[in-house]
Amino acid sequence: KLTVFPSQVGATSISQGEFMAHLRDGQFTMEKGLLLANDTTIDVHGQLGVLHNNMKGKIAYNLAAKNITPWLALGGVEGKGTVDLTGVAEGALTALQVSGKLALTNIAVSENELRDGTITYQFANLGGSLPQGQVSFVANDVRVGKLFRSVNADIGLTGLQPANVQAEVTVHERESQTHHLKTQVRYAPEQVDVVIQDLTVQLPSGAWTTPPTPHITLRGSTYS
Repeated sequence: KLTVFPSQVGATSISQGEFMAHLRDGQFTMEKGLLLANDTTIDVHGQLGVLHNNMKGKIAYNLAAKNITPWLALGGVEGKGTVDLTGVAEGALTALQVSGKLALTNIAVSENELRDGTITYQFANLGGSLPQGQVSFVANDVRVGKLFRSVNADIGLTGLQPANVQAEVTVHERESQTHHLKTQVRYAPEQVDVVIQDLTVQLPSGAWTTPPTPHITLRGSTYS
């Protein structure tokens, strides 16, 4: 059992916290995990198999922060906004399945901004030999150097060594211009292979598209 009393860490004010957990017969149980700080609530509870693959369980987690400014200040970063994260982790630590949804509202960090956005994710077999995952990102009114009406991205991941990543990104500008990128990356410690399956950029003079499937290979500090 861990109890956190009212505390101050930089700009972060912790109101209270209490965590109650136990490990018994290879099963980890979080009876209660609660932290209240800076208009932020963190809640974790449930159980997971730790030592045996045949032990199953589920842990639910939630983080709701009405103001991320003091948390960013801990890292020396200026910003603001609201985040809300909900999700579950299921199975055992050697073959974990994790899924969740992160909602972002009125985020501003340095010169980058977004009005609202959502990140959803699903990962399977984490801790195993062949992890897999899918991440989707949707955001509106995004400013990264310039202002975009919306940004959509889908990323798929398979394996670790090597890791295969499939990414597709679509960006809509306010002038009704649409840019699209679809690429596949194979990462290994000794080499990175990038295949650009589609890159389309809308210019005032018309659409510009890459030649068929350009292929880039990186080996150490060289490329071909």
